[in-house]
Amino acid sequence: MADKKYVPRHIRYHKGGQQDVFPIKLKDFNMMTRLCLVKRDAARERGDLKGEHRWWRNSIILITGANTGHRIERLLQFTPRNIEGGPLAIEEFKTGK
Repeated sequence: MADKKYVPRHIRYHKGGQQDVFPIKLKDFNMMTRLCLVKRDAARERGDLKGEHRWWRNSIILITGANTGHRIERLLQFTPRNIEGGPLAIEEFKTGK
């Protein structure tokens, strides 16, 4: 399975640019998480510190996004200062919730 390129299919496109987005299946989530960790380990073996950091960050964003249910643009704005000290209150930009 490692030889095949993994492409999750969770978006259906319509005319006019409209899209239907479907929930990620557990099998696909596990595969994406595994892919991030494999890429991280490969970067570590090459001695590529930036690549290792990038894939470590990608796996953390993937897991955090799945657990919190927030959009990616909100997760990318987090800093350690936002998260330290316990509970975190977040207001979504798009929905205001």
